[in-house]
Amino acid sequence: MGSANNRGETERCLKRHGLLGWYRAGSGATDQGQADSSPRLGTLFPTKTLSGADFSLTSTGDICTLPTGGAVAISGRPVFRDHALAAIATESGAAAAVADAYNRLGERLFTQVHGAFACCIVDTSKQRVLAAIDRLGQHSLYYRTLGDAVLFASEARELLQIAPDEPALLNQGIYNYVYFHMVPSTGTVYRDISKLAAANYLLSEQGRINTEHYWLPEFSESKSGRSAEVLGDELKAVLKRAVQRSIPADNRIGAFLSGGLDSSTVTGVMSELSDQSAEAY
Repeated sequence: MGSANNRGETERCLKRHGLLGWYRAGSGATDQGQADSSPRLGTLFPTKTLSGADFSLTSTGDICTLPTGGAVAISGRPVFRDHALAAIATESGAAAAVADAYNRLGERLFTQVHGAFACCIVDTSKQRVLAAIDRLGQHSLYYRTLGDAVLFASEARELLQIAPDEPALLNQGIYNYVYFHMVPSTGTVYRDISKLAAANYLLSEQGRINTEHYWLPEFSESKSGRSAEVLGDELKAVLKRAVQRSIPADNRIGAFLSGGLDSSTVTGVMSELSDQSAEAY
């Protein structure tokens, strides 16, 4: 019976990046119970954990302490286009680069982080939590308050395991799932659990959580008078650069091929950039 349970648990675990944790100023205990002090990520990737009396952070990616107290965790494939931050990331890790940007820029640090990522900063000296996900929402982050504690995780099921209680289901969230085949951010199927929207950060401070976007896409009609052929060539070049940046060093990547124009184009560009056929599913 035990081996069957273990096999089922392994099958539910995937090779995916993520993070989870909690924070409460002064103590890990909450008015409504005790947050799990040894959180577990449902992933086959190795994880790292940093914890203190009032916080815990676990990540599949890089993690480091803050000099003033607390920790930084970032998962996924963050990209730093600022040369100084890129140098720090290369030498000391992505979390150290985020810590440096946070020290200089505060909440504006996420304007300097590109790529696909989820990031969380627990700053015990300022008694705050700052977290964000990437511009397109490739990574996710769920969060809730529990008494005067804030809990966060890459998946709702992971958030449930570090809380002492399970929130009630939300009828509107279930309706959204049935109607849209997904639950649009910032909603979830659980009452009192929210999901961070793409290109947004959350700031938890003094018992309040505020969310704000750190990036918005820009669009403007071209008035240059350039021909469709010239604009088409520019589009192809941009697509090629974007796909090239998304291919990891080991060249192991796949594309979801729905048969539509967007996924077919991306898969075609992947084939052009590789000496082998693109893996698609």
